[in-house]
Amino acid sequence: MFERLNNEVYGNVGVVKFKSAPEFYHKEKNGIKNNTVRLRDLDERFNILDDYIAGKIDRLVVKIFLATMDYELFQRVVKDVSKYEGIYVITWEDHRNN
Repeated sequence: MFERLNNEVYGNVGVVKFKSAPEFYHKEKNGIKNNTVRLRDLDERFNILDDYIAGKIDRLVVKIFLATMDYELFQRVVKDVSKYEGIYVITWEDHRNN
């Protein structure tokens, strides 16, 4: 078991955290939009996403925070991470099916 910064990996379960602008956050939280798109930077989160893509992490959870309020958040189980030229598309399960 190991931990990475504020984004965690425990055994084969990873957690990544992102902030979302209000116009996207409410759509994401309510299931209208079930993904987020991010451009890779040097943040450790992208190493966790790469580990998930490579199959080193079996389960991944994304926590989405409202950019204007750090205490407002939701979390979802990730069902796919796709990467193209440094752009990551993180898609999660529809919470209405849980």
